[in-house]
Amino acid sequence: MNPSTINRVSAGSMAPEWGYRGPRGVQQWPHLFPKCGGRNQSPIDVDTSMVEDGEMARIVFGPGHTGQAKLDGKISNGGHSVKFVPDAKSKANLVVTGGPFESERYVLENFHFHWGSQSSQGSEHTINGHRFPMELHLVHKNVKYPTLAQALGKPDGLAVFAVFFDLDPQGGHHEWMEGFKDCPTVGHDLLIPVSKVPLPGQETQVEGLDLSQFAPIARSTDEYFMYVGSLTTPTCDEGVKWIITKKTTHITEKQMEVFRKLQGKSHPLSDNFRPPQPLFDRKVYRIRTTFNTNLLNTQRVFQNQQQLETIPTIFEPSTNLRSHSNVENRLDSGYNVGATTVVDLPPVRYEPVMPQKPQHVTNQRLGYVRSDLREALKQQIEAAERAGVPLEKIEEVLNS
Repeated sequence: MNPSTINRVSAGSMAPEWGYRGPRGVQQWPHLFPKCGGRNQSPIDVDTSMVEDGEMARIVFGPGHTGQAKLDGKISNGGHSVKFVPDAKSKANLVVTGGPFESERYVLENFHFHWGSQSSQGSEHTINGHRFPMELHLVHKNVKYPTLAQALGKPDGLAVFAVFFDLDPQGGHHEWMEGFKDCPTVGHDLLIPVSKVPLPGQETQVEGLDLSQFAPIARSTDEYFMYVGSLTTPTCDEGVKWIITKKTTHITEKQMEVFRKLQGKSHPLSDNFRPPQPLFDRKVYRIRTTFNTNLLNTQRVFQNQQQLETIPTIFEPSTNLRSHSNVENRLDSGYNVGATTVVDLPPVRYEPVMPQKPQHVTNQRLGYVRSDLREALKQQIEAAERAGVPLEKIEEVLNS
């Protein structure tokens, strides 16, 4: 990493329109910004005894989320928080899809932090009333909206992943954290650039940031909490999909001091969190992931092989992609996602042949598939069978 600090302090331009304390603090937001008084506001307290259980297909992350591609961009002190904005090249590696997003694609626009002046507070969301020292928000925008402003308030416009930071590397004694080990730890590649922006208006260039080292969202979405809420800062636009991960990031008191030294316009940035808002009649879901049938379902298969669509083809990690003759020249456009390799390939189509009494669907289904993709699709079907997916479900996916 080669951070270089750029000071851009302008007293006139930094006059805040809102804050966390004083006459324009959080208690006054609903009066100053009417949307902040809505019935679908964030953050909330997650009462784990009241959540509803559900299942969804796995979320698919880009290589920038998994750490397979490092990120370049800028970290800045905006007077309300410290924020990282990736550059255009890095954004191409920061797309998520699947799971609650189905076939929609969301790209990371920025991430920022909320923290406390002491470690008994700082996070915006709480779990059974418990606060964490710090919370990270990764703000993603639906790619069909050209700008963040155009996505605001749309029911499919924004998705935010929330990650808690904990002093205990094993997540403490929170019942909902059980079963998670090898907690990631904050490193110097984040702390050094953060320390370079102590004053509002300062920003620093960042190169080679590994998001997975402190934001383990790609490794912690086997189970997560999900609800619909809002932005947690004015103008508090609603319609935001919130995903709260169950794996925390380990941070020490000494590392927290790096954040606590950051200054706002007239006071430290610490305690930049909004209290939990009423849930009203909203539901909070505890989502557990299942076999990735909906992504297999989005694999479009066409009779006219020259027709292309933007749906990726999902391959098992054991597939030797370079063994497929028509894949070689397109491999550079692919990207690795966790244990799965995603390659942007022209989809193909076949006419389904329904066996009278299906025993093993693989050979029945592959006769009409283009030869260079046959083995990859075969492995997908066999993986579904090994995972215990009913034959009827596989048939349904293949017929769609």
